[in-house]
Amino acid sequence: MERGYVLLNRFVSTITNEYVGIAVAVNILLFIPLYYYITKFVDKKYWGLCVFIFATHPYMFIQSSFNAMRQGCATGIVLFGLTVFLTLSNRRKLLSKILFLVFVLLAAQFHRIAYVMVIIPIILSINWKKYDWYVMIVLSIVANLIGIGNLGELILTQLSFNISYLHYDSSLLNNPIYVIFVSLFILYLLYHYEDFKSLSSVSKKLFDLYMFSLCFLLFAVSNDMLYRVYIILAFCTLPCIPIVCKGLVITHTHIKIKNESKIVELLYLFYYFCFYVGYVSLLAINKNAHYIPFKFFFN
Repeated sequence: MERGYVLLNRFVSTITNEYVGIAVAVNILLFIPLYYYITKFVDKKYWGLCVFIFATHPYMFIQSSFNAMRQGCATGIVLFGLTVFLTLSNRRKLLSKILFLVFVLLAAQFHRIAYVMVIIPIILSINWKKYDWYVMIVLSIVANLIGIGNLGELILTQLSFNISYLHYDSSLLNNPIYVIFVSLFILYLLYHYEDFKSLSSVSKKLFDLYMFSLCFLLFAVSNDMLYRVYIILAFCTLPCIPIVCKGLVITHTHIKIKNESKIVELLYLFYYFCFYVGYVSLLAINKNAHYIPFKFFFN
């Protein structure tokens, strides 16, 4: 187990031996950076939207807060590093990259999966064009069909992960309907790509990171361990959903839909609500209580 997480447990044990102590410590490491990240890069009118998505995305709230606790710690540290990176990137590019790498190194002391996040400064530094994303969609779908293969084995070996991760089951989301749904949504965003290019430089960078995360999602659903990587990206791109809604307020596309921004916002709410209900219902049907380590007062 990573040393950072062991040290965190040792520190908490000097304060309390109750199991809830480590749960509180983990959530502090996640919630505080998440709070600053959202309040820094999201307009106040969209704070409620971000909180709703966090609460109803089961892999963000139920999993990262209560189950994947090492990854939850690592995610919080990565978010803090990304906040610093985006704040300094326009004025001190080299310093911002160095500091972000330091935070990634620290996050990896809680979960080695954080090393993969070194790709974020690279993604943010590329001047993406619409054509590039069409290529990314195709590559992601092909990668989903082919699987991880030798490249995955090389990466896991370098990060000292067990090669058995390559043989993790695919997510329940890995079905043609969901893959087509995500692909169509990416194409919809590409149709409005010029609208998002007119936003601030930071918003445009975050939007491109969001596009990358969606393309990566097409590939990630083929393996549960890859999907864990996507979850960190989902946290990092949480401010991008308000950016999408904001970019659609005044659109320059040929086909214009009245109140399109509000409609898309409502569709986001509907999607994540259904995601939450479906996930919790599946746990109930399977009588799986492992991912919900608490009980209600009336129990």
